[in-house]
Amino acid sequence: YRRTESLLPQQALALENGELPHLVSRTLGERLWTATPRDADFIAAAFMQVLNRAPRADEAAACLAFLAKQRQLYDTDSERRAAQSLVHALLSHHDLITIH
Repeated sequence: YRRTESLLPQQALALENGELPHLVSRTLGERLWTATPRDADFIAAAFMQVLNRAPRADEAAACLAFLAKQRQLYDTDSERRAAQSLVHALLSHHDLITIH
């Protein structure tokens, strides 16, 4: 049996709203941010943990912009919460949820 590339709407909703992805993103984001508080190092570590690869230059730039924007949205603990948000986004990355 070989599964073809696919993503169902229910899968996308579960990844976005489910309790498990939120728990994983909080836990992993916290651990990685504590170990690698510099943005570039955090992004590289998050990619390796979630996708098992380094980010491409364009992905790293997009992640830097994402972290900056997320920090503006949070009133308290913005650094840590932005890091957790990035991990949550990576959990929905195309490379993780589809089979090529």
